[in-house]
Amino acid sequence: MRDDRGRLLPGHTANPGGRNGIPPEIRALLNERGGPKAIAKLIELIDHEDPRVATIAARDIADRTYGKAAEAIEVTGGAHEALASWLLGKRDRDEDK
Repeated sequence: MRDDRGRLLPGHTANPGGRNGIPPEIRALLNERGGPKAIAKLIELIDHEDPRVATIAARDIADRTYGKAAEAIEVTGGAHEALASWLLGKRDRDEDK
């Protein structure tokens, strides 16, 4: 739902159905054939002569092996405290899942 100027009203989204998912048969095919090839390519690229390429490959392997590193945030003062409380509460709820 939009206001008289065409802006979305709070609590509404322009895409209520969310992003289209990958069809299950395509996802299965990618997991079966694409996954092993992608991992093999990352392993190959970890020894690349360009350190930028090797670093990205190493990071991607670590992210897929150990999970992405948590991002640290610093929030101080006033309204930021409410945001920090909400974020910390959301994180705790997500960890309980």
